[in-house]
Amino acid sequence: MNLTFLGGGHEIGASSTLVEIGAARVLVDCGIRMKGSDVLPNLAAITADEFRHLDAVILTHAHMDHSGALPLLHTQFPGVPVFMTAPTLGLIAVLLRDSLNIMRLRAEQEQETPLYSQAAVDSLFDNIIPVTLGSPVELGRSGVTATFYPAGHILGASLVCLEGVEQGTTRRVVFSGDIAEFDQLTIPGALPPRHLRPDVLVIESTYGDRLHAARPAEENALVELVEQTIMNKGQLLIPAFAVGRAQEILLILLNRLRAKKLSSFPIYVDGMVRSVCGVYSSFPAYQSERARRLTEHFGNPFFGATDEIQQVMKPDERDKILAGPPCAIIASSGMLSGGASAYYAKRMIHRPKDAIAFTGYQDEESPGRQLLDLAEGRTNQIRLLGETEQVGCIVRKYSLSAHADGPEIARLVEAVNPRQVVLVHGEGNARAQLADLINRTSMSQRRIYLPRSGDTLQFNAGRKRKDIPGRPVYAAGPGAGRELDEAALHELADYLREARPQSSAMSALEMLNLWYGTGQWTEDDYTRLFELLPKSPNFEVRPPAGR
Repeated sequence: MNLTFLGGGHEIGASSTLVEIGAARVLVDCGIRMKGSDVLPNLAAITADEFRHLDAVILTHAHMDHSGALPLLHTQFPGVPVFMTAPTLGLIAVLLRDSLNIMRLRAEQEQETPLYSQAAVDSLFDNIIPVTLGSPVELGRSGVTATFYPAGHILGASLVCLEGVEQGTTRRVVFSGDIAEFDQLTIPGALPPRHLRPDVLVIESTYGDRLHAARPAEENALVELVEQTIMNKGQLLIPAFAVGRAQEILLILLNRLRAKKLSSFPIYVDGMVRSVCGVYSSFPAYQSERARRLTEHFGNPFFGATDEIQQVMKPDERDKILAGPPCAIIASSGMLSGGASAYYAKRMIHRPKDAIAFTGYQDEESPGRQLLDLAEGRTNQIRLLGETEQVGCIVRKYSLSAHADGPEIARLVEAVNPRQVVLVHGEGNARAQLADLINRTSMSQRRIYLPRSGDTLQFNAGRKRKDIPGRPVYAAGPGAGRELDEAALHELADYLREARPQSSAMSALEMLNLWYGTGQWTEDDYTRLFELLPKSPNFEVRPPAGR
């Protein structure tokens, strides 16, 4: 088995890995770099004459550093199927449409050639196959299967296990994509596949050298800034990533408004955030329990539950907002590199009563990073939309990361229990420090690889298929054809006591596979299980370790 890292190895951006198991060739992710002129992964490695074919493409999640080059890849391999979860499909439809608009503007203003066309995007969507969490799917005729598991991070994000046979031996490799072990307000945390003992785990290390601040404390500090700004008759801008972060911030404020822990004030939502919120509302099975309840009652967990949160439908509304009463504005982009947030920031940045709050990663060359340098006393001006601006507003940063930190990643490695680990998607010392942490805390000795983009790792065949302690496969269980309700959950508890008398802990996926049979359940069953478990005296729901 060979893994070739076309991008995203020692860097954050252009994530793309070619997996070769026997004669099968599968590409996992195909993203772009969000900075610099060299934006693409090394796709030449799979379009060269000596390269024979590509069987399938797997997309772990929608963020552009993992998905942005898919239309370009599709033009080279137009018939190759692309597998992803349904929410990921909904999100990339929004992101790629926005990307086309940006490329169109750059072509008009700077004569920059677009990476791909509208026709390429439309054709790509004709070849996408949505998958169900927890159910193995065959990747065409490659002989390789893929199983998707919840990864936390953003809506629809997945860990993916690829499994195939090479020289009579089963080979398993698990890709984490981007992961969050902890539950967020919008979505549950990762549910890593257990009992797999894969040959290789390829796992992200974005914050492998960090220990995140306590999430509740950071949320409370952000809310305190909101309250203080409103009380001082100012306006607050929160530049937010349109996918994931903006939705978390909206629920932080919404929950406090509904609990009467915040006084009433307008909250405006602008930019691509609005469209992404619509995608989130379309997939309640992937949401947290609280977000699902909001969706059931209001049709959208972000809009409708309170009059304070309003959508900015037209650009000409922005100046009226800026001239209006104290408010909070949540707008993309999250780094002030363009979009609605840059428009607001340019007009607010001189006003001493106003504030700008960052809640996520800021690239070294972004206006957002320049503003944070200002907050730390390193400068008092930034370049925004092509002009140098003196800064007079308040600038703050809060840690609301949707990535696992070092100890969380180490715990996930233990949960998956791979024979070997490959650390990717990390910059600076993040990977080296994470490797040291895994070695110090692991119950097993594992070889850890730190490849650079462009490297190929070769893994020799291991034990024969019959000797590998693989994932249990269950025949149709007693719950086949039945809806999961409180009575059925009681029967399930009795059944599990008989079927697994020595087992103390099980994942939701294991329970569903035992009750219905492997792959014989739906995402609605998955949702109902999570709704029923906290109410049942027969089960104890354990929080993620360290939370």
